Amino acid sequence: MLAAYIFSKDTPSGEPIGMTVPVGQLERDGAWQMWFVLPSRFTRETLPAATDPRIRIVEQPAERIALHRRAGRMDTADFDDEARRLDAAVRAAGLEPVGPPTLAVYNGPFVPGPFRRNEVQVAVSMDGAFPCEAR
Repeated sequence: MLAAYIFSKDTPSGEPIGMTVPVGQLERDGAWQMWFVLPSRFTRETLPAATDPRIRIVEQPAERIALHRRAGRMDTADFDDEARRLDAAVRAAGLEPVGPPTLAVYNGPFVPGPFRRNEVQVAVSMDGAFPCEAR
């Protein structure tokens, strides 16, 4: 459904949006949602309309994100494990998570597992100091 929209198979204008990375996956209320960042040439007003009512355009305000990077394929158990580790690291750093964890995927499905880049991300409070560790 999302691919049909971004590659213009599901837009009245037929104008392709194009693929961006990462593509995110988020479990909310027992259902999985997907998201992606729109190319900068579009605004909310200039985006092609989607004919599928399940596709929603949501403007997301700036966030401070904490993340764990992980190579390889990720199943639900891997994601849950990384999300727990990230939550512990965020809290140990004195930060407060302010939303559910999200899986961000940077590679297409045909990239071999060891070469895939994934991130488990969580938004953290904008209040207080921001300890940062670069790797």
